[in-house]
Amino acid sequence: MPPPPPPFASPRGEQHLGQLAIGYYVLGGLFVPVAFIFVIYAVLGAAFLNGDMNHGQANPPPDVFGWMFLAIGIGGVLVGLTMAALTIFAGRCLATKKNLTFVYIMAGLLCTNMPLGTILGVLTFVVLSNDMTRSLFASNQPR
Repeated sequence: MPPPPPPFASPRGEQHLGQLAIGYYVLGGLFVPVAFIFVIYAVLGAAFLNGDMNHGQANPPPDVFGWMFLAIGIGGVLVGLTMAALTIFAGRCLATKKNLTFVYIMAGLLCTNMPLGTILGVLTFVVLSNDMTRSLFASNQPR
């Protein structure tokens, strides 16, 4: 068990964790409208399947195009909303100083999202590499 943080280091580490939590909340909120862009694909897929894209042609596009667009649209919305919820939850974990492993995993996943996610993920690794900040999580774990 790591030693408790010195009194002079705790407010600075808590301040950094609070700022990171706000960053996670903002990025999670930005994921929501981006996820709903995929609704356009779902609408196009439904239009293909309903025959609205024929325009009086003798050879309409095959139904596989409609199913592909529909699957991409629904999948994109689900993945985007899931990522938004997980990012907001990681921000909550940072604010309450719990679930350090989950925060590390989310920071790694966010590094794949250029540019804001990469900045936030790298800053998370930098802040959590400090032993004093990491000990804030250790002191908050149930015994």
